Amino acid sequence: MPRFPSWYIVYQILKEERRVMTEQEIYEKARAIDPLISISDVEKALMKLELNGKIRVYEGSKKGILNVELAEGTSFLTPDEE
Repeated sequence: MPRFPSWYIVYQILKEERRVMTEQEIYEKARAIDPLISISDVEKALMKLELNGKIRVYEGSKKGILNVELAEGTSFLTPDEE
């Protein structure tokens, strides 16, 4: 079976869950889909998706915990648009 790119797996997990997830939750679900995926692969996929505006990543209430959510359907106002 051909492997899907890690960014695709991560994005599909977030689309299915439709909620804020931690990096660790995403990694665990990704491992269930592709046992060869590493935490490094997940982190790179998160960076790629964030840079492309598909997700938002922010620090959670506990230090070192990253929360991730889809950015679809949201828009950002620039300072001059406020």
